[in-house]
Amino acid sequence: MKRDTLWQCYPWCSRCLRLIITVLILASSAISSAPVSAQSADRTIIVDPAVHYQTVEGWGTSLAWWADKIGWSDADRNKLADEIFAASGLHLNIIRYNIGGGENPDYNYLQPRRKMPGFQSADGTWDWSADANQRWMLHAAQARGATFFEAFANSPPYWMTNSGSVSGADGGGDNLDPDHYDNFAHYLTEVVKHYRDTWGVSFQTLSPFNEPDSGWGDLGDIQEGCRYQTSTQNTMIERIAAQLDEKGLDTAISASEVTNINNATAAFNDLSSTAKAELAQINVHTYGGDKRAAIRELAVQNNRRLWLTEIGMGGSETSMTPGLALSREILLDMKTLQSPAFVYWQVVEPEELDATWGMIHAYLDGTNPGWYEKTKQYYVMGQYSKFIRPGYRVIGVTDSGALAAWDAHAQKLTIVATNSSTSETTLTYDLSRFGTITGSVTPYRTSANENLKQLSNITLSNKTFTATLPANSVTTFVVSGVSATVGSILNVNNNTTGTGANQFNYSGSWSYGSQSGAYQSDNHWTGTSGRSFQVTFSGTQINLYGARSPKHGIALVSIDDQPAIPVDYYAATRTDNVLMYASPQLQPGTHTLKVEVTGRKNSVASGTVVTADRVEVATGNVTHINDNAKGSGTNQINYSGSWSSGSQTGAYREDNHWTSSSGRSFEISFSGTKINLYAAQASNNGIAAISIDGGTATNVDFYAPSRFDEALVYSSPVLANSTHTLRVEVTGTKNSASSNTVIPIDRIEVRSP
Repeated sequence: MKRDTLWQCYPWCSRCLRLIITVLILASSAISSAPVSAQSADRTIIVDPAVHYQTVEGWGTSLAWWADKIGWSDADRNKLADEIFAASGLHLNIIRYNIGGGENPDYNYLQPRRKMPGFQSADGTWDWSADANQRWMLHAAQARGATFFEAFANSPPYWMTNSGSVSGADGGGDNLDPDHYDNFAHYLTEVVKHYRDTWGVSFQTLSPFNEPDSGWGDLGDIQEGCRYQTSTQNTMIERIAAQLDEKGLDTAISASEVTNINNATAAFNDLSSTAKAELAQINVHTYGGDKRAAIRELAVQNNRRLWLTEIGMGGSETSMTPGLALSREILLDMKTLQSPAFVYWQVVEPEELDATWGMIHAYLDGTNPGWYEKTKQYYVMGQYSKFIRPGYRVIGVTDSGALAAWDAHAQKLTIVATNSSTSETTLTYDLSRFGTITGSVTPYRTSANENLKQLSNITLSNKTFTATLPANSVTTFVVSGVSATVGSILNVNNNTTGTGANQFNYSGSWSYGSQSGAYQSDNHWTGTSGRSFQVTFSGTQINLYGARSPKHGIALVSIDDQPAIPVDYYAATRTDNVLMYASPQLQPGTHTLKVEVTGRKNSVASGTVVTADRVEVATGNVTHINDNAKGSGTNQINYSGSWSSGSQTGAYREDNHWTSSSGRSFEISFSGTKINLYAAQASNNGIAAISIDGGTATNVDFYAPSRFDEALVYSSPVLANSTHTLRVEVTGTKNSASSNTVIPIDRIEVRSP
């Protein structure tokens, strides 16, 4: 087949730049890093359940544009849907549905595979038969257990635009005609309403803008695109909110889907207070930039959900290069951004254009129906999505190349480890901070010659295991029977009732009874509109668990009276004790969760019941101390000797301190039960000796094959709740793979009851 160049496939899109940069970075890393031998690079990795971050809500994909082009037989489409949404495949549970604009028939700008149908014509006529292929795939995902649905738009319908085309404005700029602000709000909300009332899909969120900060969206571009000034975004958020209320829709608004993560903070801050008050979720893309910590902090300060809703990349179908790039992106967005969701752009890309993006390649031009092939990105995605499921909590692991997550109820621990170096490395994983481990370790690996291959079980010895990671590979370790008592995680059963802290305060009459499969074999339930319950708690996050069932309806869930998120309790078959809602990460303090029964349902549900099973609270206080907080007092860093300091994009507050001189050190006095040290892990880093309260020092290797900022490098054991001192001393030593002995510091995290 003819092989098109990358620029022919993506002649202008910013995603091309992302691909080129990714390939160059990986190639540069491979050239500049010394080979890592199994012996010289041996390290011990601590996995710590007492260091916990966000709760995973899931993994997903957009359905644009590919789902509209898969007009295959049902048998072939079902096979493809299984590969993507079923437990036997990637098991993706988050679906982003594209509300198409529909192009002007007089124009031929759009590439055929990027053209999406619209539902409403210029004369106001609605065509609900449109977009049947994308709708089929949406329902296929729902039937396979997808639980989160978001609707998004790339452009208004062509007849609402200034240019008369969904490709963008003539000369750039806003393309939504101000005379059609209300019409566009009506269009989006009417589609959302029709899906709920007719097609049985309740969209949790509606995102009206897509990459409004990008350089594309000009008349003549090859896909739908529309830029929006902040003033236009303010107006549209307000008008969409009004139409959602008017139509009795519970769907929340998300925005602004900026292309470059460095623009995300300003995109939110520049919104009007009225628009912010209507915005329930901050959506970001990470095609450019590295200021993940900034938007993460802003979301916490504003009690807003933060989701990574789009990223994609390309490369050879069979090479591990794009797979390793995908793995690094997951690590950055799950560990640094701390997004509870990871959503890929298009899981399927066109084989006829020799697409370098995507996890599956298929013919999207109508030829060769039913044919597809899976790329290395598919198998790398599966290393994460198949084993870190909704409800798993991301926990501390002292390796920037690993993601660890634990389901305390199921007693399963998953560690996904990436070796992006050119030689194998042997690592020992220390699980001693867990209580009891009764199972074994089952590894799965994707490498140049393996695709999600299950390997022989590894036996634990004294709660540790050792494994060799081949060069350029991703390995998942699944450990069963893993339990621990984590003092900062509190489970509250639904029958713990009252008006005090950590109690269910029910409003109105709720039924109560036994329920097999529930957390403590009981639950509360009601289907009556307006009834609610609240839980007041002190901590940094709360998770809500309940039951999904064919007769269940929709609830509104909110924190501290911020914009509510609709949660649809419907499922084709009943499942108990499942994660229904994960709050955003919150500032330490007292908060209130409210769950209100709407009395509404999607069209396929047989009832409006909402259940209460349990909540899980991350309790206590967390104090973040930047490396520039210098001094000799409590929560201040006391540097000994000369340390360099400077700006560092990607770091916590975009700065850090560092030195390579043996004997230089810093200390910090703190009050609490735990202290964690974050710094960059990089190929020129050395080894530090770290101690608590003058005790025996532990040597900690800050090395990594490629730089990763704000990595957890040291996690103390749980300490008595009193005053302690952490000491970090530069040893001037390194492993043989490192090019220097640098020890950096980025931030310190102190946890206390």
